[in-house]
Amino acid sequence: MSQPKISVIIVTYNSEGIISFCLDSILKSTIYNEIEIIIVDNASEDGTLYLLQKYSTDICTIINEDNLGFSVACNQGASNATGDFLMFLNPDCIVEETTIARLWTEANKVKIGIVGPLLIDGGGRVLPETAREIPSFKGSVNKLLGSPFTRYNQYYRPIEKDRTFIAPVLSGACMMISRQVFIEHGGLDERYFMYGEDIDMSVRIYNSGYKNVCVPSARVIHFKGESTEKEKLEYSHRFYNAMRLYVDKHKKTTSRNNWEWFFSLSTKLAIIFNFCKLWYYRIRSQMVDGVVVFLAIYGTQFIWSYIKSGGLLYYGTQ
Repeated sequence: MSQPKISVIIVTYNSEGIISFCLDSILKSTIYNEIEIIIVDNASEDGTLYLLQKYSTDICTIINEDNLGFSVACNQGASNATGDFLMFLNPDCIVEETTIARLWTEANKVKIGIVGPLLIDGGGRVLPETAREIPSFKGSVNKLLGSPFTRYNQYYRPIEKDRTFIAPVLSGACMMISRQVFIEHGGLDERYFMYGEDIDMSVRIYNSGYKNVCVPSARVIHFKGESTEKEKLEYSHRFYNAMRLYVDKHKKTTSRNNWEWFFSLSTKLAIIFNFCKLWYYRIRSQMVDGVVVFLAIYGTQFIWSYIKSGGLLYYGTQ
């Protein structure tokens, strides 16, 4: 292959069940001859690496002995990339045939920072995280509480499906950026293990004078969370620790108290919710069995009472 124009970087972690769909969609891209694929595996314990062997002639694979986190792995991939443009893509994504070409066309324009596609879930619905505003205290509280007073809660940006539009914050599920701009801004902050790194980089690049844009004609199906186990309580800690790190970097000290209150509330609520959810999934089958047994015994009592006495008072019940 000649010098590639685009390096697609994918970080895998126990992605055996999804990575082949992602790679197959890239191989069908209209500009596949201009693409190199770099996989960075964060110590998968399933059959991810075995599955990747059948793509050995089409991809470069970097294997980490430990899970170093998403940001570190992305930077590893970028440091090994030879393309003029970098496209970071989650393994639980499927790209349409023209998506990479459309993103690349937009990324080539002057003063363009990050370019993102329209993200769609498995049911065909547009995902709101396709485009977001720069985080604010009010917007984050509205997002947490599900405020009904603003349509997008001052957190998400209205999505314009018929034209390319400016979006200060784009999703790390799929984003393209020139390698020069990426290096210029120091890449991804490796202090973010997972979550928040895309917001941080988007804001840094946007605030430096570049335009981050969403191209709705470029579409990506994103099966959210397939590489993570959100029912684990550590999800809450990682997510909100990432938010704390973001505030430390980007917010003034005078607003710190408000943010601390928000983080304290949101972290506690999230931990309680995830804890209840975890235990619900663990005991729901036993709960159903218990209800069925109870109803069966109670129903049998009424039937036997009717048989013995011709009524429902044999056991002193009504």
